[in-house]
Amino acid sequence: MKILQVSMSDSGGAGIAAVRLHLALLDKGVDCKLLTLKKTRDDIPEHYVFDKKDASSCPLLTQAMTFVDRVLKRFKLRSDYYRSRRKKYAYGSAQGTDMFNFNFSEYQIEKHALAREADIIHLHWVCGGFLDFQGFFNRVTNHVVWTLHDMNPFTGGCHYSYDCLGYEKDCHACPQLEGAKSNSAAERMLAQKIKVLQGQDRSLSIVTPSRWLMDCSEKSKLFGDYPHRHIYNIVNEKSFYLDDKARSRERLSLPAEKKIILCIGSLDYARKGNNIIAEALPLLNHQDVILCCVGRVSEAHKNDPSIVHLGYISDSDKMRDAYNAADVFVLPTMADNLPNTIVESLLCGTPVISYAVGGVTEQVNDRNGLLVNDRSPESMASALDAFFAEQSSYDPQSIAGKAHEKYAVSKTVDEHMDLYHAILSAEHAEGGAAT
Repeated sequence: MKILQVSMSDSGGAGIAAVRLHLALLDKGVDCKLLTLKKTRDDIPEHYVFDKKDASSCPLLTQAMTFVDRVLKRFKLRSDYYRSRRKKYAYGSAQGTDMFNFNFSEYQIEKHALAREADIIHLHWVCGGFLDFQGFFNRVTNHVVWTLHDMNPFTGGCHYSYDCLGYEKDCHACPQLEGAKSNSAAERMLAQKIKVLQGQDRSLSIVTPSRWLMDCSEKSKLFGDYPHRHIYNIVNEKSFYLDDKARSRERLSLPAEKKIILCIGSLDYARKGNNIIAEALPLLNHQDVILCCVGRVSEAHKNDPSIVHLGYISDSDKMRDAYNAADVFVLPTMADNLPNTIVESLLCGTPVISYAVGGVTEQVNDRNGLLVNDRSPESMASALDAFFAEQSSYDPQSIAGKAHEKYAVSKTVDEHMDLYHAILSAEHAEGGAAT
């Protein structure tokens, strides 16, 4: 059994999930390879970076053309294929193009040497110019598993539709493209995806980390007829576990006597809602509270004495200390699938406060945190005050124990293995029947 994991990058939430699954399968002795377009680390075995020459019948010519293309782009004599087309379709929209990606690409994943030899191609987050939907599904002959990390694969381009249900029908008049020169682009893109898959005997299996996303996908016009499985992302319990709070704070040079709120991401990151935490901080009744931030330093808050910036953290030991040092982890996300950060926090026994959106409602309950419905600084401040007033009722050992049981790596790997075996067994059965 040869498995190829495909992801845009080895970083970011979805990229990290792909890497963790890849490593877990290698530990099980599976012949697994990881193919990414972007590479940020060198410690992953069997990790390959996509090169156009490896997907070409004339590799030397392709290599030369790629070099020329890179030079032309450097001197701004040629624009980036994907970005220029995306700007053409979405330019002028009120929300811009940051969270809107289309299904075209100059890359041909299905022609790559690793893809041709794989029994199963397992796609992860491959939008943003890596996967050419039409070309891939018109030519691929392998079995395809697609783990959805957001809604983009079955929409006309958005990653989260919020209150819009256009993906269930045709993505007509996409609200996220309001004001764009081509506000019918989402409708055309979804129609193209549907046309590609329609009427084909395609071996495609959908995996979703949250039941919420599975429900959305099963209702979608594109993926509604394909088999779905609910399988969690892998979060290694050997990296994230309950540790001594005092020692964790000491290692991070954080005050022992303060209440600490942890957030991840810049305080001006709107989709994750971290700006709301900063605005809620001065509204708290508790005065002995500091906000500890992981990620890019926000210029507007870099001199605030009540905010400690830890910067980017790539080391899992240091990130575990951050979770254990905190009294509560806050993720005021506007939309999300099943955030890995919430799983990591719970594995460390740290309660979570988040909004009742997407798959978050499947992770956070009254025993391990609080869900907030009203997206305002005042509501967030009230939730934090309520948490600190009842903090003793949240048992870190119980929270960590239940998280370890729910998100056990061994169970998640076995569920992926069961899926792969079921796909290949069905193929052999069909082959036997045909003969």
